[in-house]
Amino acid sequence: MLYVLEPSPAVEPGALEVPDRQTMRGIDRSMGGLFLDTEMWKLSHAEARLSLRLGEALAPMLQKKGYSALGYSNPGDYCREELGIGLSTAERMVRLFRRMEKLPLVRAAFLEGSLSECKALLLQSYLPRLGREAEWVGRARELTVR
Repeated sequence: MLYVLEPSPAVEPGALEVPDRQTMRGIDRSMGGLFLDTEMWKLSHAEARLSLRLGEALAPMLQKKGYSALGYSNPGDYCREELGIGLSTAERMVRLFRRMEKLPLVRAAFLEGSLSECKALLLQSYLPRLGREAEWVGRARELTVR
């Protein structure tokens, strides 16, 4: 079975635009920090979106033991050698994907960048009992995790 994933954000090596020292000397420190914060947020969000995509791809691979067709006797070896991640990380990505399937508003807010992975995970824990997904997504956009 072929799985088609939505396009992932393109993040090329060197995508973080860090100004050189000479340029930074002419920038107010708070502005330089704000600039770097913005760039790091972009990369962090891209990584979170990639985790969701990997979870989508890994779900059938782990469930149907697709790794054995590739010559691996267990999913941990496959994940470590082919993806460079541990099995527990792969399983976390799959859980994130499966939970997001059940909460379309959380998934949409996560993918657009208005909810962090941490906020999305918190909502996924409580929404099945609380309900009112739209209301809680709106609140989560405004509040911090603390």
